[in-house]
Amino acid sequence: MPDQKRSGLLKNHSLLYAFLVTAIFSSAPGLSSTLPESAPESAWPEVTRESRPWAYWWWLGSAVKEREITRELEMFRAAGLGGVHIIPIYGAKGWEDRYVDFLSPRWMAMLSHTGAEADRLGMGVDMSVGTGWPFGGPWVTAEDAAKKVRIKARGRGAYEAVVSGTGQMVKRAAPSGEGLVMDYFSERALTDYLAPFDAALATMPRPAVRAFYNDSFEAYGADWTDDFFAEFRARRGYDLADHLDALAGRGDADYRGRVLCDYRETLSDLLLEKFTIPWVEWTHRHNAMARDQAHGSPANILDLYAAVDVPETEAFGPPDLSIPGLAYSHAPASAGRPDPLVMKFASSAAHVAGRPLVSSETGTWLGEHFTVSLAHMKPELDMLFTAGINHVFYHGIAYSPASEPWPGWLFYAATNFGPSNTIFRDLPAMNAYVGRVQSFLQPGGPDNDVLLYWPVHDLWSGVYDQSGWRDLASDPAGAVADYLESGRGMVMPFTVHNADKWLHGTAFGQAAEYLWNNGYAFDYVSDRMVQGLTVDCGTIRAPGGDYRAIVVPYCRFMPLATMEKLAELSQQGAAVIFIGGPPRDMPGLKMVEGTLLSRASAEGGTDILVCPASGTGRNACPTADSLSALSSLLSSAGVPHEPLSARGLWFIRRAHADGRAYFIFNPGPDRMNGWIELGTSARSAIIFDPLFQTSGAAALRTGDHGALEIYLQLDPGQSHILRTFDGSAPSAPPWPYLEPSAPSLNLTGPWRVEFIEGGPTRPAAFTTTRLASWTELGGPARDFSGTARYTITFTTPAGDAADYVLDLGDVRNSAKVRLNGLDLATLFSFPFRLRLGPALRPGENTLEIEVTNLMANRIAFLDRRRVPWKKFHNINFVSLSGLPFNASLRPPLPSGLIGPVRLIPCSIISP
Repeated sequence: MPDQKRSGLLKNHSLLYAFLVTAIFSSAPGLSSTLPESAPESAWPEVTRESRPWAYWWWLGSAVKEREITRELEMFRAAGLGGVHIIPIYGAKGWEDRYVDFLSPRWMAMLSHTGAEADRLGMGVDMSVGTGWPFGGPWVTAEDAAKKVRIKARGRGAYEAVVSGTGQMVKRAAPSGEGLVMDYFSERALTDYLAPFDAALATMPRPAVRAFYNDSFEAYGADWTDDFFAEFRARRGYDLADHLDALAGRGDADYRGRVLCDYRETLSDLLLEKFTIPWVEWTHRHNAMARDQAHGSPANILDLYAAVDVPETEAFGPPDLSIPGLAYSHAPASAGRPDPLVMKFASSAAHVAGRPLVSSETGTWLGEHFTVSLAHMKPELDMLFTAGINHVFYHGIAYSPASEPWPGWLFYAATNFGPSNTIFRDLPAMNAYVGRVQSFLQPGGPDNDVLLYWPVHDLWSGVYDQSGWRDLASDPAGAVADYLESGRGMVMPFTVHNADKWLHGTAFGQAAEYLWNNGYAFDYVSDRMVQGLTVDCGTIRAPGGDYRAIVVPYCRFMPLATMEKLAELSQQGAAVIFIGGPPRDMPGLKMVEGTLLSRASAEGGTDILVCPASGTGRNACPTADSLSALSSLLSSAGVPHEPLSARGLWFIRRAHADGRAYFIFNPGPDRMNGWIELGTSARSAIIFDPLFQTSGAAALRTGDHGALEIYLQLDPGQSHILRTFDGSAPSAPPWPYLEPSAPSLNLTGPWRVEFIEGGPTRPAAFTTTRLASWTELGGPARDFSGTARYTITFTTPAGDAADYVLDLGDVRNSAKVRLNGLDLATLFSFPFRLRLGPALRPGENTLEIEVTNLMANRIAFLDRRRVPWKKFHNINFVSLSGLPFNASLRPPLPSGLIGPVRLIPCSIISP
């Protein structure tokens, strides 16, 4: 029987399976894949437009034409993309007379053509509400432009707010899109900003846009709006003009912190109520969705994410993972690291609010230009999936006319996913992988157990600078005053780039890390979200799903409304667990019964939350003295954990009407090979390998404590879907578990190597018995970016192996494998292995491996010859350091099949 938690969740969700006949002679990587000859007819979800990856599509100068739009969309669809996101930006030099003015009749005609062609191809179109970012343009007046405030002393202890425009212009604007950034805290400014879009969209005969888009908040220095004093008074209950000394850093620490918190919370309220919610309503009036990046905002980003249809996070920089062989070229730590605990802000808001899609800007500065391979991409994708992302957007592709010489038009801050990049040849294999994974992760609903409360008021009550967040009580008044008076410390942006400053190291961040590392499925919850929770027989119900417990990390401040709601929930039987005890104070300089709340005493103030001693059959508000005591309290509340986390695996669960879908990823460095207990109940399970669309019934047993256990094999870098069922699973043969049964055989050659595609010049073919980087040949091979075919003839070893695994060893950087004329697979990620199955014949066999390297070596060739391919306006083309990009001094990157290539005889084991 399905458990009560999930049955309530899935009243309005169902997974519609497409039953596909899988006749596959390829196989999954590693030693844990389904035998090709026994691939079952099994229940793979349908891969839809939404489940395929999408891509940012930059229109440089909007110098686009119908036939070129069609040509590129057809290439994208053939490669497996599900949609594009149009962003008009600065133009290419020499094309000025072909620029198309943004929102002009010609531009709208191009948008209409794009929408019609996308529909024909089964694709979708999203669009930024503006050019470049953030919102702004030539129609933004000084009155509607972003504003900043500086608190200045007038003498005799008096202060005044001096307001001015930030003067910021739209970043990377398209021609005719240049102008001031709008005031994000003013609904009037938003209405005025959207008016030209209303007029332009009214001319379209049919909708062309699935979702309109708002990029991450980058209105630098914006911290005020014209009616801020009135809005503050209405929300906070007192006049900020009487307390400007606190914003100037004067007064004692507690006073400064309370006023600063109220100021920041008011900015947060305005960004939500005057911009985000009206903007979402505007998108709906145009029959579209709102897709939004809330990060970077000086606001409660959980609330901003929850207000939109498709919350979007961002993966910036290379992930810090220990998969053997994984290394990111020219990517210093200063480039930033993607963080799954930051990504969870977007997915948590979606899960709690009931949004089915959570997207991510993916691949931004994953490494230095032209050094990022598909093998680098997959671990980032898998990190995103385990953080709850299920709608990936590559960042990205620049529109580029066919007439432009290689490498065509490019964007300065991205991984190039476009046709000019050599990785595009094998990109369809990665796109198919993403589509299969997301086809499991989009249907159904979230299956998380814990809500972790985010005490944002603690952050708002402190100082935020280059060192991170600091409690005002620990700072000398003079230092804080100097910092605040400079205007740098008044706003607190929650960005993806520096989570160490506002997340890690805080009590909330430590609690999130503990839950992640100990296998708990959890989401974050804000004060506003708490107000929408109800309790049914001990189950905590949110609009988007059910939970078993609320965990409150140690915090000093909590709004009274939140405290009262938690007390109500606990009285109704919800498990509310405090770490370090309940908060003992309220934030801000609030009015309580007509009197300003006095500051906390040295002992931390007086208790203002009375937690009942007992609820419905449980201790309603237990306290964990430390994180180490949290597990027992969660267990007593019926909260399971997944032991697979103790084995170094990452996971995400989705609930379906008849069971669950686990996405499981091994981030390395050790191989998983053994029994693992599941934290949820099931009667049957199928393992799906989305890399090669193979599947089989998992080996199951009942463990010593009565829990279900599954036998799992995952090499570092591998990922599988585990689909569990409350009843019988669809018919499937057993998943074969393989182990090496004899020493491997090195395929030493001779190898015939032919360069079949690429440039600038194709090297001559050669024969070798030593596999090495083709750049060692020198001459044209040093500069070559493209594909070479490696061919070898070998004899199947004598013996009774059940199957053989082909291990390619070191591959730079992806490989199509063909055996005896049969296309087997495209290998693009670690480990570069596949099972050969019946494609391997007794006696003589011919193996062909088409290996494609990166475009970096050819770019270096152009730079050494000073070929002017960097011909863009605005920022033109820069490196990770922000300096002009120049690859002329770079040594060539290793390329080709480096090996060793091994044939591994295997036997099938019965766990």
